[in-house]
Amino acid sequence: MTIPDSGYMMENGGIGLPCTPDEEKRIITELTNKAESILEEGNLYYVISNRWFTGWQRYTGQGIGAYPFDEHCTDSQSLVLSKTVDRPGPIDNTDIVLDGNDCEGDDLQLLRTLQEGSDYVLVPQEVWEKLFYWYTGGPSLPRKLISQGVHKKFIVEVYPLCLKLIDSRNNSQSVIRLSRKASLHELYEKVCALNGIELEKARIWDYFNKRKHTVLVDSSQTLEESNLQIDQDILLEEQVDGLWPSGFGMDSTGNELALVPIEPSRSSTTIAGGPALSNGFSTGYSSSFFQGSTLS
Repeated sequence: MTIPDSGYMMENGGIGLPCTPDEEKRIITELTNKAESILEEGNLYYVISNRWFTGWQRYTGQGIGAYPFDEHCTDSQSLVLSKTVDRPGPIDNTDIVLDGNDCEGDDLQLLRTLQEGSDYVLVPQEVWEKLFYWYTGGPSLPRKLISQGVHKKFIVEVYPLCLKLIDSRNNSQSVIRLSRKASLHELYEKVCALNGIELEKARIWDYFNKRKHTVLVDSSQTLEESNLQIDQDILLEEQVDGLWPSGFGMDSTGNELALVPIEPSRSSTTIAGGPALSNGFSTGYSSSFFQGSTLS
């Protein structure tokens, strides 16, 4: 087995590189097991290209996708497997993100046809930080762990809710990405900050199929509870001189007039759908880096 010399390690940001592939495997196993034992909503997981990750698996002497590690594979077997495999280069996630992205993290858009296990894997934050320390690269693709359903099962939200914002002032369009667990208040804050509008003078409509359905009231209600669909339109309006573009204004006491839906509300059984999966979440979690069953 060839160990990279100090010059190579300095050049590739691997000052803390373990001495052997087995050491990398051991550390990643320990970090994974620790993360599994303290699951909490809001924990971060990172999307890593399966193309790069399988190269790392080969380098550390593992069968591809062999998580948890094969307990019957001895250290000597791992060393034999890794003798003929070069250490992978920097982490490379460029094959799973859309071309032309100039942002990072939650706002960086993944390709819509990805499948967990074949195109990408999910690793806990601690595992990502260690792999990044050893290999550098990127881009980083953090995703949040959220709970879903009556039984509060944990799911990694691989595809955050993507909304198409139309600004009624000039008909400009932009894209807003937020977790389904984000509140309408968070949506208002983000939209107003991006468009230079005072919070109290903004109003956002559910504009599904470019038809006004109902006003999304600034509140603690989540986007998921508001029945918003992935890739649907929302409409921004600004109050000017106490009047709204659609004609709503103030009554004689200075209170905002009651708002009523323009279109009937859509069925509450419709949930925000994801691209590659029916709900935009990872399908599962297991010690095989979340490729199996839902977290519980």
